[in-house]
Amino acid sequence: MTSLLFEDRLSRLRIVAIAAAGLTFGLGSTLIALQPPGLSFVAASSLNVFLALTAGWSVMAVGLVCWTWSRDRNLGLLLFLVGCAWFVRGWTNPGTGSSILFTTGLVLSAAPAALVGQAMLQIPAGRRLDLGTRLVITGAYLADVVLVGLVPTILYAPAAAGCAASWCSTTRTA
Repeated sequence: MTSLLFEDRLSRLRIVAIAAAGLTFGLGSTLIALQPPGLSFVAASSLNVFLALTAGWSVMAVGLVCWTWSRDRNLGLLLFLVGCAWFVRGWTNPGTGSSILFTTGLVLSAAPAALVGQAMLQIPAGRRLDLGTRLVITGAYLADVVLVGLVPTILYAPAAAGCAASWCSTTRTA
Protein backbone atom coordinates (compact mmCIF):
# COMPACT_ATOMS: atom_id res chain seq x y z
CA MET A 1 0.00 0.00 0.00
CA THR A 2 2.82 2.41 0.84
CA SER A 3 4.52 1.80 -2.49
CA LEU A 4 1.26 2.56 -4.33
CA LEU A 5 0.95 5.88 -2.50
CA PHE A 6 4.58 6.70 -3.29
CA GLU A 7 4.08 5.82 -6.99
CA ASP A 8 0.89 7.90 -7.12
CA ARG A 9 2.68 10.88 -5.57
CA LEU A 10 5.62 10.45 -7.97
CA SER A 11 3.23 10.28 -10.89
CA ARG A 12 1.52 13.50 -9.79
CA LEU A 13 4.86 15.25 -9.44
CA ARG A 14 5.83 14.07 -12.91
CA ILE A 15 2.61 15.46 -14.41
CA VAL A 16 3.09 18.79 -12.60
CA ALA A 17 6.68 18.99 -13.88
CA ILE A 18 5.56 18.23 -17.45
CA ALA A 19 2.78 20.83 -17.18
CA ALA A 20 5.26 23.43 -15.91
CA ALA A 21 7.62 22.58 -18.78
CA GLY A 22 4.74 22.99 -21.26
CA LEU A 23 3.77 26.37 -19.81
CA THR A 24 7.38 27.53 -19.95
CA PHE A 25 7.85 26.21 -23.48
CA GLY A 26 4.71 28.01 -24.68
CA LEU A 27 5.61 31.29 -23.03
CA GLY A 28 9.22 31.15 -24.27
CA SER A 29 8.14 30.33 -27.82
CA THR A 30 5.62 33.17 -27.78
CA LEU A 31 8.31 35.59 -26.62
CA ILE A 32 10.45 34.42 -29.56
CA ALA A 33 7.54 35.09 -31.93
CA LEU A 34 7.23 38.63 -30.54
CA GLN A 35 10.88 39.57 -31.23
CA PRO A 36 11.42 42.22 -33.94
CA PRO A 37 10.65 42.19 -36.83
CA GLY A 38 7.62 40.38 -35.38
CA LEU A 39 6.32 38.86 -38.59
CA SER A 40 4.28 36.23 -36.74
CA PHE A 41 0.50 36.56 -36.45
CA VAL A 42 1.06 36.55 -32.69
CA ALA A 43 2.88 39.89 -32.87
CA ALA A 44 -0.10 41.65 -34.46
CA SER A 45 -1.98 42.30 -31.20
CA SER A 46 -2.31 41.41 -27.54
CA LEU A 47 -5.46 39.48 -28.39
CA ASN A 48 -3.47 37.31 -30.78
CA VAL A 49 -0.93 36.60 -28.03
CA PHE A 50 -3.76 35.56 -25.71
CA LEU A 51 -5.40 33.38 -28.38
CA ALA A 52 -2.14 31.69 -29.37
CA LEU A 53 -1.23 30.88 -25.77
CA THR A 54 -4.75 29.65 -25.03
CA ALA A 55 -4.83 27.40 -28.10
CA GLY A 56 -1.48 25.75 -27.43
CA TRP A 57 -1.89 25.41 -23.68
CA SER A 58 -5.45 24.05 -24.04
CA VAL A 59 -4.30 21.20 -26.25
CA MET A 60 -1.43 20.50 -23.86
CA ALA A 61 -3.87 20.41 -20.93
CA VAL A 62 -6.20 18.00 -22.71
CA GLY A 63 -3.18 15.85 -23.50
CA LEU A 64 -2.13 15.77 -19.85
CA VAL A 65 -5.66 14.87 -18.77
CA CYS A 66 -5.78 12.01 -21.30
CA TRP A 67 -2.30 10.92 -20.28
CA THR A 68 -3.26 10.88 -16.60
CA TRP A 69 -6.83 9.54 -16.54
CA SER A 70 -7.34 7.75 -19.83
CA ARG A 71 -6.47 4.21 -20.75
CA ASP A 72 -4.84 5.57 -23.92
CA ARG A 73 -1.67 7.32 -22.76
CA ASN A 74 -0.39 7.54 -26.34
CA LEU A 75 -3.29 9.83 -27.24
CA GLY A 76 -2.41 12.09 -24.31
CA LEU A 77 1.23 12.23 -25.37
CA LEU A 78 0.26 13.02 -28.97
CA LEU A 79 -2.06 15.84 -27.89
CA PHE A 80 0.62 17.29 -25.62
CA LEU A 81 3.02 17.21 -28.59
CA VAL A 82 0.40 18.98 -30.74
CA GLY A 83 0.47 21.84 -28.23
CA CYS A 84 4.27 21.92 -28.32
CA ALA A 85 4.30 21.88 -32.13
CA TRP A 86 1.77 24.72 -32.14
CA PHE A 87 4.29 26.89 -30.29
CA VAL A 88 7.22 25.85 -32.50
CA ARG A 89 5.52 27.74 -35.32
CA GLY A 90 6.50 30.97 -33.54
CA TRP A 91 10.14 30.12 -34.17
CA THR A 92 9.69 31.08 -37.84
CA ASN A 93 10.27 34.69 -36.80
CA PRO A 94 13.55 35.91 -38.35
CA GLY A 95 14.22 37.75 -35.09
CA THR A 96 14.85 34.51 -33.17
CA GLY A 97 18.57 35.25 -33.13
CA SER A 98 19.34 31.59 -33.77
CA SER A 99 19.53 30.00 -37.19
CA ILE A 100 18.91 26.58 -35.60
CA LEU A 101 15.65 27.71 -33.95
CA PHE A 102 14.58 29.53 -37.10
CA THR A 103 15.26 26.49 -39.30
CA THR A 104 13.56 24.14 -36.85
CA GLY A 105 10.51 26.40 -36.86
CA LEU A 106 10.38 26.43 -40.65
CA VAL A 107 10.77 22.66 -40.97
CA LEU A 108 8.24 21.80 -38.24
CA SER A 109 5.72 24.56 -38.93
CA ALA A 110 3.17 22.15 -40.45
CA ALA A 111 3.79 19.28 -38.01
CA PRO A 112 0.70 19.98 -35.86
CA ALA A 113 -1.57 18.81 -38.68
CA ALA A 114 0.14 15.42 -38.91
CA LEU A 115 0.12 15.01 -35.13
CA VAL A 116 -3.62 15.79 -34.94
CA GLY A 117 -4.25 13.37 -37.80
CA GLN A 118 -2.38 10.60 -36.03
CA ALA A 119 -4.22 11.30 -32.76
CA MET A 120 -7.61 11.13 -34.47
CA LEU A 121 -6.79 7.93 -36.34
CA GLN A 122 -5.76 6.24 -33.09
CA ILE A 123 -9.18 6.71 -31.48
CA PRO A 124 -10.72 4.51 -30.03
CA ALA A 125 -8.17 3.74 -27.35
CA GLY A 126 -6.03 0.71 -27.84
CA ARG A 127 -6.99 0.25 -31.48
CA ARG A 128 -4.31 -1.52 -33.45
CA LEU A 129 -3.64 0.43 -36.63
CA ASP A 130 -3.76 -1.49 -39.88
CA LEU A 131 -1.14 -1.06 -42.61
CA GLY A 132 -3.25 1.39 -44.60
CA THR A 133 -3.75 3.69 -41.61
CA ARG A 134 -0.06 3.58 -40.75
CA LEU A 135 0.76 4.49 -44.36
CA VAL A 136 -1.65 7.44 -44.22
CA ILE A 137 -0.01 8.67 -40.99
CA THR A 138 3.48 8.25 -42.48
CA GLY A 139 2.36 10.11 -45.61
CA ALA A 140 1.00 12.96 -43.49
CA TYR A 141 4.33 13.35 -41.68
CA LEU A 142 6.27 13.18 -44.95
CA ALA A 143 4.00 15.75 -46.58
CA ASP A 144 3.93 18.14 -43.63
CA VAL A 145 7.52 17.94 -42.44
CA VAL A 146 9.40 17.16 -45.65
CA LEU A 147 7.33 18.71 -48.47
CA VAL A 148 5.87 21.69 -46.60
CA GLY A 149 8.74 22.24 -44.16
CA LEU A 150 12.12 20.94 -45.26
CA VAL A 151 12.02 21.33 -49.06
CA PRO A 152 10.94 25.01 -49.09
CA THR A 153 13.42 25.76 -46.30
CA ILE A 154 16.26 24.34 -48.37
CA LEU A 155 15.18 25.89 -51.68
CA TYR A 156 14.13 29.37 -50.51
CA ALA A 157 16.69 32.13 -51.00
CA PRO A 158 15.56 35.37 -49.29
CA ALA A 159 17.88 37.63 -51.30
CA ALA A 160 16.70 36.12 -54.59
CA ALA A 161 13.11 36.76 -53.50
CA GLY A 162 13.87 40.44 -53.05
CA CYS A 163 14.42 40.55 -49.30
CA ALA A 164 16.83 43.39 -48.64
CA ALA A 165 16.19 43.70 -44.90
CA SER A 166 19.16 43.24 -42.59
CA TRP A 167 17.58 40.24 -40.86
CA CYS A 168 17.39 38.26 -44.13
CA SER A 169 21.07 37.50 -44.07
CA THR A 170 21.23 36.79 -40.32
CA THR A 171 18.58 34.08 -40.29
CA ARG A 172 19.93 31.84 -43.00
CA THR A 173 19.04 28.27 -42.32
CA ALA A 174 21.46 26.12 -40.37
